[in-house]
Amino acid sequence: MHLPIRTKLVLFAALPVIAVYLLLFLFGVTQLRAHLTDDAHDLLLEHARYRAAQFALSLSQAPALAESLGDLMQADPDQDQSLLYAHLIDGLRRTPLAQSAGILYAPSNRSALMRRGQPGGETLPEDDVISQMKAPGWHIESNAIVFYRALDRAGERVGETFVNLSLNAVYQELSAERSSSNMILMLADDNGQVRLPDPPPLVRKQLADSIGSAGSLGSVSEIRSGLNNDDRYWLVSTQVPGLPWRILAATPTETALMAANEKVVWVAGILVVSLLVVMSVIAAIAHRITRPFAALDASVQQIGRGDFNVDPDVKSHDELGALASAIRSMAQHIAHREQQLRRSHQVLEHRVAERTTALRQSNTKLIEQIEENQRTEVALRSANEQAQQASKAKSQFLSNMSHELRTPLHGVLGYAQLLRRDGELNQAQRESVEAIERCGQHLLTLINDILDLTKIEAGRMQVDLQPVDLRQLIDDVRTIVASRAAAENLVLRIDVGTDIPAIVMTDAVKLKQILLNLLGNALKFTEQGVVSLSVCLDAEGQIRFEVADTGVGVPADKLEAIFDAFSQARDGKAVDGTGLGLAINQRLIRLLGGSDFNVDSTPGIGSRFHFRLPNLAPPDDAQPVVLSVDHHPAAAVQTLLWLAAESREPLDVKDALADKGFVIQRMQQIGQAAAYLEQHLVAGVVVELDATDDATGMCATLHQAARYGPPPIIAVGDTAVASVAVEAGFDVFLQHPLDASELSSQLESHARNADPMPAPPTAAPRQITTAWSAELAQSTAARLHSAIDLGDVAHLFQLAEELADHPAAPTNAAEEIALMARLFDFDGLRRLASQLDTLAGPAASA
Repeated sequence: MHLPIRTKLVLFAALPVIAVYLLLFLFGVTQLRAHLTDDAHDLLLEHARYRAAQFALSLSQAPALAESLGDLMQADPDQDQSLLYAHLIDGLRRTPLAQSAGILYAPSNRSALMRRGQPGGETLPEDDVISQMKAPGWHIESNAIVFYRALDRAGERVGETFVNLSLNAVYQELSAERSSSNMILMLADDNGQVRLPDPPPLVRKQLADSIGSAGSLGSVSEIRSGLNNDDRYWLVSTQVPGLPWRILAATPTETALMAANEKVVWVAGILVVSLLVVMSVIAAIAHRITRPFAALDASVQQIGRGDFNVDPDVKSHDELGALASAIRSMAQHIAHREQQLRRSHQVLEHRVAERTTALRQSNTKLIEQIEENQRTEVALRSANEQAQQASKAKSQFLSNMSHELRTPLHGVLGYAQLLRRDGELNQAQRESVEAIERCGQHLLTLINDILDLTKIEAGRMQVDLQPVDLRQLIDDVRTIVASRAAAENLVLRIDVGTDIPAIVMTDAVKLKQILLNLLGNALKFTEQGVVSLSVCLDAEGQIRFEVADTGVGVPADKLEAIFDAFSQARDGKAVDGTGLGLAINQRLIRLLGGSDFNVDSTPGIGSRFHFRLPNLAPPDDAQPVVLSVDHHPAAAVQTLLWLAAESREPLDVKDALADKGFVIQRMQQIGQAAAYLEQHLVAGVVVELDATDDATGMCATLHQAARYGPPPIIAVGDTAVASVAVEAGFDVFLQHPLDASELSSQLESHARNADPMPAPPTAAPRQITTAWSAELAQSTAARLHSAIDLGDVAHLFQLAEELADHPAAPTNAAEEIALMARLFDFDGLRRLASQLDTLAGPAASA
């Protein structure tokens, strides 16, 4: 906001003055009001004390009457009854406040009572003479104040005289003597309880209800009264001299402060008038001071409009006069400079014209440079397209070469495995065959990794989401890596959370590939200790996988590089491999919709690889996909089946068994255990037996379900079930608590004495439950018959690869054929070919 200097000067000078006046006003009025209030308090207190003294003087007649009556009775106890009434009438006449007076004398059962306004006296019943006696002194009884004087004889109480004063009369006395300041007087006992007449006046009743108790003596307090507590009163309490009562004096606050308020208003008016006078003086001084400034301002505005002929009207010889002289000189200099500026402007226009011509030439060169850059950009784009085509050609070449290399390599591996099974080979020949197989497997791993990577980069790797039994998949992974872990004296631990759903939607083949690669890396880089796989649900409901080991670890500067293709961290241990596993895993996890594939590692302590996959619920009628036809017996010889409804054995026993190379498969029902034995060969079965269990039935069921021969069945329980277990057919009985070493020894003893492992029994052909097209079933069956007749394992692997890439082939077909070819299960392959012939029958005949 723009304000003239005069206004600013008035404001800047007046505001401090106003502030000071306000402070003085507030402080002075507050102090004056407080002082006047204290004076009013003192005046009210003094008046209350004066009224208390007057009231005490009025009440002193009652004790005098009681004393005179007592002296007359003690002087002549046997005087006539009429004489007693005469004394009482005379006493009431001399004591205006007394409403009644009486005499009680016990030795002769005499009594006399005279009431004011009655023509004659009366006597009390003889039985009430003694009971009516009270302690000497003042008493407040009901609606009256009574003074009692004791009559003694020979040191004993024989009677009393009393004078009765009604509260109405007392309050009339108080009201008659109150001051003109609307003071309301009330009577209270020593406990501060207000005593009112009956019926009490309305104002006193409201005040008594507001007071509650009389408060402390000699102090002034403020109370509220009335129907809505709108009336304010000052209350003072003072002791009645010589009496056990107090006088309460209440005065309306407005009345008590009337004089104080008048003085405060008078003082405030004086301060306001003086403030107005000061403000007028300030305004006059400001006008005189700012007049030269107005003249100077007019001269400056004239210069601003281009008129330099100025002469400020300032006649003083102070700083303002010097400023006016400076403005005159400045106007003359500006006029001179204005002429010079016009000449310089003409020169500048000429130079601008020259520079504009030069800038136009530079713009022409810049446009030519932009066109050259655009041509370069087109060339770069063309080169980028050619590079992308070259990358696609590279991927296609690597994919074709991988297929061409794997075809003869499968044959080499197949015949190497056949030779290794030949019992006529000597040790040197067997080692040579094993070396061929190891080299072939290494080369096959390299080719498979390159093929997977090229598929991912070319965008041809697709995800087939199917309902998967996650626990069965993890059990298959454990079965595959358990023997390798045991061979390298490493402890393999699998921990699957209880909150993991039974069936999830995912690509089982790719998930198994990820887990096998991570566990294989952990076993490869761990010389001693533990390799573990844990699966659980995280806080967001996603499935979290973690593979941990106690191996050499990864240096911090190489944690990012290990996820690059063909990159390895070899610190601490020389290893083989392609360096593609983690790069492929990272891409597969992304394809499965996962995230957060990270590693935490400390050199010399170990590493933890972890990632998350979405927890996708399958349809209600979905059945889990089966990834394999049968489990090879030799892959599960270290599995220990543990059957218990609620295990009583401590965790350290099971951990000790895990350290000895056993993989514990926990079951809670006999049906689950039997179903597991139909598909797996186990090292033994441990049954925690109770007295309520059907031991004979359980043992028979387990023996009948063992497809690969009966394993040792060991009963564990209390002494009470020992005989039951032996009679039921259990091989061994061990008592709670279980000793892990003893159980391990029993299992090893049975393994040494067991018969050679039987071949899988010939079972009915496994029925195909997934959809095959008739044409694909016919061609696949023909190729299977041809490869089986020739014993061409390489052709079988090639057929599995082609089915894996075929969009119309069932999801698990390639996995089944590859697994049977790897196990040389030609009987199973013939059964599969026969089933395919059946499906292709109508098409073949057509």
